[in-house]
Amino acid sequence: MGLHVHEMVQDMLLLEKQIAETYQHTYLSTVNEGLRDYLQQSQIETNQLYSRIYNEMLQRGWVHTKVEARNAIESAIIYWEQYKEKHPELESK
Repeated sequence: MGLHVHEMVQDMLLLEKQIAETYQHTYLSTVNEGLRDYLQQSQIETNQLYSRIYNEMLQRGWVHTKVEARNAIESAIIYWEQYKEKHPELESK
């Protein structure tokens, strides 16, 4: 019996999480600046893919987040957006 789409997507999500953790660990252990840049970019791409997979699963009702957790995340985003507006010197160039 084969895997259902839901199970395959869950496996993809877990794999992307493990890849991101590996990039992070390797990045922190690397002294070569070129390699660090490559690992950082790879981790960003992996995190973006993880987010897309997770959001797709959320839209399909395959994962459920607690309302309190979502509210806390939204509050944190608003806080940091306002903080960034108050401190433009922190804006990356």
